[in-house]
Amino acid sequence: MVLGLAQLAWAFYSFMRLLLNVPMLRLPRPSAYFDRTDSMARELPLYFYGTFTFYDFWGSIFVHVLIAVLLNFDFLKKYASAIGAGGQKAVDELKDEMRQSKQWERAEWSDEAPYFYFLPRQVVLDCKTRSLPPMQALRDVGHLEKIPIPLSDAFNGKAFSASIDKKEIRGILINKDILFVSHRWEEPGRPDVDGVQLEAIKEYLQEHDEIRWVWFDYSSMPQKTGGFALDTRTLKEKAEFQLMLSAIADLYLTAQVLILLDGSYASRFWTLTEAWCSMQTATAEGLKPATEERRYTIKCIHTADEKHDVEGLVEKVSKKTPKQIFDHLSKPDVNVTNAKDKQDMLPVIQKTDEHVIEGFKNGFKDFKEKPRQSTQQRSGLAPIACRNHCQVPCGIFDDPQRVAALKEDAATIRKAMVQVNDLVKQGTPLSVNQATRWIMTKEDHAKSIITTVADYMLAQRVKKELFKDDAEYREALVAHHLLMQAAMKTKQVVDVAACDVLDHAIADVGVMYTVPGKPLAPKPK
Repeated sequence: MVLGLAQLAWAFYSFMRLLLNVPMLRLPRPSAYFDRTDSMARELPLYFYGTFTFYDFWGSIFVHVLIAVLLNFDFLKKYASAIGAGGQKAVDELKDEMRQSKQWERAEWSDEAPYFYFLPRQVVLDCKTRSLPPMQALRDVGHLEKIPIPLSDAFNGKAFSASIDKKEIRGILINKDILFVSHRWEEPGRPDVDGVQLEAIKEYLQEHDEIRWVWFDYSSMPQKTGGFALDTRTLKEKAEFQLMLSAIADLYLTAQVLILLDGSYASRFWTLTEAWCSMQTATAEGLKPATEERRYTIKCIHTADEKHDVEGLVEKVSKKTPKQIFDHLSKPDVNVTNAKDKQDMLPVIQKTDEHVIEGFKNGFKDFKEKPRQSTQQRSGLAPIACRNHCQVPCGIFDDPQRVAALKEDAATIRKAMVQVNDLVKQGTPLSVNQATRWIMTKEDHAKSIITTVADYMLAQRVKKELFKDDAEYREALVAHHLLMQAAMKTKQVVDVAACDVLDHAIADVGVMYTVPGKPLAPKPK
């Protein structure tokens, strides 16, 4: 508005100059008049000649450009977002690569065992700076530990899987040994301006000797630092950040949580989400208010007080169902710095109950059950050997491994169908691209099942002489053929009911190879 008025005034002034200046050009003047450098220094009101011409010229250009930018701000913002979408596409592709690597011992990303960066207890207690440094600074000096969190262990309250390489990480209990801190960012790029939050964390650690690891978002995730400065993070850091963000609710549902409550905490999207998660108990029937098991501790900082703020927060979120907290967080007066975070997380919060129930049903696909890979397997040679047996009479078979591989393929097919159904609903070019990649993945794993059954099981293992009669032999042939048909069906549809049929067929075939006494099971030594 102000710049618009300034532009209008400038146009009016220029018009007045024309009215005053043009008639003066008709007046006769002696030639000596034009040799003087000061004769036109102030010929018109508020207008200067001579040395001021340079500043007037560039000043006018600056004002016009500034007005053009502000008047077209929405268009420029949309164009900048389109440019940023290209970068986001690269990040999404990198996230898919991280998910598909399956290098378990290297803690590559797994949705069933997401990894996070933690500060050792002593690093926090020994911190001499006013507030905790950003994640990138701590990582560069080796003060962070990268720990995968098997969700099956976390939700069932078990010690972390023994399949984790580092001995100091094995045996960790997420609801006892790890502390997640929930706090409000006091300024953009500076969550703890005066160091009050760090002092509160130190006090808590001194009161709780059992805590071994601390998670503090600013110091544990590769976040954009420096307020509104340019984002200098690498693609890998952006991918890690987004993957961790998508899994963080599971950690707040299972870990010890320290809530640093200030006067504005209850009006922020992220803090309310974290507080609600910390006040729930995850069960096989879904989420329930944590009436018996209390995992959260509230410490008041700044202007917050026990009577008003603490009781108000507990009353506001502790007994809300996922739908109720979704409705509450959707309100416009629940603030968030990055609007995209709210847009991305609300659907996740809405489906929290379904996620927990499904997780308890399928064991969160615990990665500790997956076979540890040798160097040859990591190089990409093992899948060929596993899927295509030598087909010479070597007598070397590993039937349980084949059955486990079939189950893994089936689990991947099921996940692919769920992803395809969700992505198609979004209807964006990016979601269509991701859905296509999931369809290709589904095709590959269905083909893998068919190949294993045909080239390994039927071609080499199902021999007539191993069965007691023709009827049992034909029954085995039918079971294997039904398994191949079920796998083929999953290539043709995206209905998870086909996955149920496939799982049943794998179970029927699997018992022949794994249950003692069955014709194809290993003979006792």
